[in-house]
Amino acid sequence: MKHPENFDEINLYRRVIKAGLEYQLKQVEEELKFRKDDQKFVEFLEMTKRHFLKIIDDSNSINSLSKLKRWFNDISEGCIEANDIGYQLYIERETGFNPDLFGKLHNKVEKIIEAGMIKSETEYRNTELLLNLIFGQDPKDERIPRLDQLLGTYQKIKKKK
Repeated sequence: MKHPENFDEINLYRRVIKAGLEYQLKQVEEELKFRKDDQKFVEFLEMTKRHFLKIIDDSNSINSLSKLKRWFNDISEGCIEANDIGYQLYIERETGFNPDLFGKLHNKVEKIIEAGMIKSETEYRNTELLLNLIFGQDPKDERIPRLDQLLGTYQKIKKKK
């Protein structure tokens, strides 16, 4: 069987997905230390482990780099929303790859700011994520009013539809 041209990058994203899921699983297991008596949470943890292991296993059979990147973006979204820089650092430590999740978010939203409007739900979520990230780091950041205005305008347009 011939390997795809981007075989090394495909394998990298398989490792990155695995590291991302391992990190998230460790976070849930840490929470379990405080909730051992919560049977529903223990069941949730076991279900989550099975699901994550299936995703890791499934990722090993995918030879589409774009699909693996999409999976990585999907599994990363919660950590980005939580402003969890530890997620990015863990992936970098485990794989040697820096996904620069927060820099990409800045770039995406910068394009939205330049366009002067939010055009989709994805752009709305990205703008809201960056606003929360910036606000968590510096509540006096000069970009906050502009991001707030873009979000508010998009919400008004959505309500009219």
